[in-house]
Amino acid sequence: MSDGGFELIVAQADREFMGSPLREQPDKPFYHYTGPGGLEGILGKGAIWATDYRGLNDDEELTRGENAITAELDAIIGEHDDNTPLGDLARRVRGLRDGHRVIDIPNIGIYVTSFSTEPELSHQWDHYADHGKGYAIGFKSLPLPTGNPTPQRLELGLSVDFGYCLYDEAQYRKLVREIILFVASGLEKYCEYYAKNEAQVESLVRTARICALARLGASVWFLKRPSFEGESELRLVQIGAPPEQPQERQVDGRAVKFIEIDIRKDGCLDLYEIMAGPAEPSAKPDGYLKSVMDRSGYEHVKLSRSRLTYP
Repeated sequence: MSDGGFELIVAQADREFMGSPLREQPDKPFYHYTGPGGLEGILGKGAIWATDYRGLNDDEELTRGENAITAELDAIIGEHDDNTPLGDLARRVRGLRDGHRVIDIPNIGIYVTSFSTEPELSHQWDHYADHGKGYAIGFKSLPLPTGNPTPQRLELGLSVDFGYCLYDEAQYRKLVREIILFVASGLEKYCEYYAKNEAQVESLVRTARICALARLGASVWFLKRPSFEGESELRLVQIGAPPEQPQERQVDGRAVKFIEIDIRKDGCLDLYEIMAGPAEPSAKPDGYLKSVMDRSGYEHVKLSRSRLTYP
């Protein structure tokens, strides 16, 4: 196989290794809390903002995930020697992690946005929906790739995760192991079928190592403190190359980078309802809200109002 031909194999492996074990559609509606500007933007563009992880302010959350990843990598290394694909990859990933956070991967962007299956959370209304004057956009589903990526169906290897947050560290460590095993199994297959010399093996190993780090970096944002379990939070995490000219917005006096993720299915959002916040100024949730929905082509979607008593 020519060098050019093998480069295509490595690119194919890169897409396949980025397949996600974190991709599920909830079995009930889920909500994104936002202000009036966010409502108009999401309905108008069919896209949602995802924040660069560096703009997220929960350092404790990040530290818990990083520590759990280290512990599980060490457990895998203790169980498997270098002659097994799983043990070898775990050691290589662990080696790259020494002195560095798994999340800080050169030339990789990780972007996060949140949803909840609970539309009546007072602190969510307060912090994310303009102090209760905003809206909770209820979705039925998001347009996620389905199935496992294969060389024949690489479009399924899109680098997007979506699912429920985990509040138990043991469950999260099980996910870490699944990620390493998934990439290690793919690496073993590619080396067996395609690699003809040590240089080609090493090229595939480098690709697998970076993919494993990226997958682990994205997974960090699914582990939350047990005290937050009542939020029933879901997270959408996009992995990709940072845009050359990233968009920025001001959050608490800081410039925070973000990207827009198109979440339309067949050209439109798969909506369940739009809920007006408990402090939304309209006497009924059919004034401003109805006009926005009509302009955006969602006049058929149910309107409701939060039943919370807001200070």
